[in-house]
Amino acid sequence: MVSRSSLRPIRLAPFARRARQARKLTHLLPRGRFRHALLYGVGAAIEHRAVPFDRPFRTVIDVGAHTGQFALFALDAFPSARILCFEPLGDAQRRLRKATGSDRRVELFGVAAGSASAEGTLHVTRSTDSSSLLPVSDRLPSIFPETEEVRRETVAVVPLDTALRGEALARPSLLKIDVQGGELDVLNGASTTLDSIDQILVECSFTELYLGQPLAGEVVRHLSERAFELSGMYNLAYDHTDRPKRLMQADLLFSRASGTRVPSRSE
Repeated sequence: MVSRSSLRPIRLAPFARRARQARKLTHLLPRGRFRHALLYGVGAAIEHRAVPFDRPFRTVIDVGAHTGQFALFALDAFPSARILCFEPLGDAQRRLRKATGSDRRVELFGVAAGSASAEGTLHVTRSTDSSSLLPVSDRLPSIFPETEEVRRETVAVVPLDTALRGEALARPSLLKIDVQGGELDVLNGASTTLDSIDQILVECSFTELYLGQPLAGEVVRHLSERAFELSGMYNLAYDHTDRPKRLMQADLLFSRASGTRVPSRSE
């Protein structure tokens, strides 16, 4: 659920932070769709333009959609795509609907994705795009501002395989996961769905920011065993309080390994 705009190290100078926000605004304001979303405080995740996606996607599954930052980017980048958004927070769902307007390509599932159907406890942080089904570690708010837990909510958790059963996922397709430590749970609940996926973009951590979370290496190994190769790392976030600075998070792009065959539904 974290948007890259929220990953701002505490010691980043206010001037540098404002300058980066101003540069992003210069790209958002000329586009009517993005300008509309700004009315609701939602900035499209245009930082993903640097990611070399296989285009054009016809299906995008946005897990951890929050207020629609990635969905807005996908609507613009992939004009023929159907966007399936998974977001458990009620306030974020309402802002997502407003930010994306009446675009019928966006479908919202008001649940968290996980490995099994259950009720889960969402640890809601002050900056709500850092919320997680895992408890927040002491380290997270010491590095990234406004990520301390402020309340807890009970939410529905549903595997992607269950939520998308019977859905026709047009190819090529992208699975985007941004769930603050729940990456393997999402993937474990998507074994059938992965048969229809061509690329995967996952935000991963290189150090524990949520208690018990899998780290990047575990996600790489899991997807490698399922015939997805790591093809790049993007939008790197560092802990600037350490010297030398330490890599904390990045968006990892996986592509289906060349020469692998996707089994048919009848197999």
